[in-house]
Amino acid sequence: MSREFSDILQSKLYKKQAEKAITLGLADKSESAVYKFQDYILKNIYSCIDASLSIADYEHPAINILKKHDMKFKTEYYITLKEYICCLCSHSETINKLNIHRNTLRYRLQQIQNITGISLSDVDTCTKLLFIFKLAEYKLSLQIQKPEETGLPS
Repeated sequence: MSREFSDILQSKLYKKQAEKAITLGLADKSESAVYKFQDYILKNIYSCIDASLSIADYEHPAINILKKHDMKFKTEYYITLKEYICCLCSHSETINKLNIHRNTLRYRLQQIQNITGISLSDVDTCTKLLFIFKLAEYKLSLQIQKPEETGLPS
């Protein structure tokens, strides 16, 4: 179903959204009998991205810098950045998810900014990083669901 049916002049849009919700819901193998377009908006956006492109095509340079730094110095800056961004830059939620002290998070975030040169107070940077992390999760879910059909390595 589409999000709402408040304007009869938008019936073509509602029909298209409802059809897409059904397609994505069935592909998701959801047990629900009702598929709401609003629940599949991100999957719909991600599904429009060319499957032949790899995550590396979208990856922000800061991600590779942190991964290399973590390997070399046995730190956890990449996972800290990912959790922080996926928690929408919420300190308290990130602290709870990572089970770390508030000062540890502050220190890591400062180190991440120093190492990568990015600003975590820049909305565009955080938005790009969130998109990259969510896209990677989406691609991984496709790989797990049906590796032979996605073109992704299993």
